[in-house]
Formats: sequence, structure tokens, C-alpha cells
Amino acid sequence: SNKELLEGAQLKTLNFLMQHWPLCGGVINIISVSKEKNVLHCQVCGLRIDVPAHICTVGELVVYLMA
Repeated sequence: SNKELLEGAQLKTLNFLMQHWPLCGGVINIISVSKEKNVLHCQVCGLRIDVPAHICTVGELVVYLMA
């Protein structure tokens, strides 16, 4: 199903799909900062969100951001 595909999708393969809607519409990149931390960064407005490096899938990211 689409839900299973999305939840299992690797974040590194989705850079071109992640956009900062409905705010600025910028593309969100995942930047590896260290072994322990990645950053979600919007190219347009500069939004930065720290994310643990062990989060690898869209499903894991959604759970992390909702907590």
C-alpha cells in the first residue's frame, strides 16, 4: 500500500520530495552533522530541526516529530 511505501521510504532518497508547505514552499534537505545528529534544513527560509541520526525512514521521522 502507499502507506507502507511512505513509512518504509528512506529519508535520504526523498530530499527532492520534502517541501516546506504551506509556509515558504522551500525544499527541505537532510544534512548529516555528526554520528548522532542530522538536521532538516529548508533552503528558502532556513528552518532547522535537529533529528537523531538513527531515524532513517519517513515513518520514524513522523513518530519523532509527533512526540
